[in-house]
Amino acid sequence: MDDVAIAELIAIPGAFAMFGYSFASSQNFLPLIFDKPSSIAAPVFSGVFRRGGDVMVPMVAVTSTAFAYLAYRRPTQRLLYGSVSALIFGFLPWTRIVMWSGIQRLIEISESSQGQMSAADANGETLKLLKAWYNQNLVRASMAFVGGMAGFVASL
Repeated sequence: MDDVAIAELIAIPGAFAMFGYSFASSQNFLPLIFDKPSSIAAPVFSGVFRRGGDVMVPMVAVTSTAFAYLAYRRPTQRLLYGSVSALIFGFLPWTRIVMWSGIQRLIEISESSQGQMSAADANGETLKLLKAWYNQNLVRASMAFVGGMAGFVASL
């Protein structure tokens, strides 16, 4: 097996794994805590987010690098593979620029006093932040899906 085939076997399934992991977080996990009080929802979100970072950051790095390598090794597909590499890497700036303030606020709520958590429940802040994260995370999932499909088409 040559190096290009190995890179394809890393990059394309990596993008689809990123899609599945992100989509499952929004689709399967998050709706289960929408109706929970902040004292439950915020700490659960915080734990899942931290564990997700342990998985997703390395996965983004490996997958994006594999697509960049494919762009280097396949000159006729350079633009497509390079674009997919940038799209996959885009997970990190999207999280930091678009999602970070909401994530940090949810973590603050999870570490706050019971009175502050009750206030976050009363004004709907926790639910609003969770729903925003839900939608923003679906954007990340879409980025990975589009990247996986583009990578698959380029490999044909």
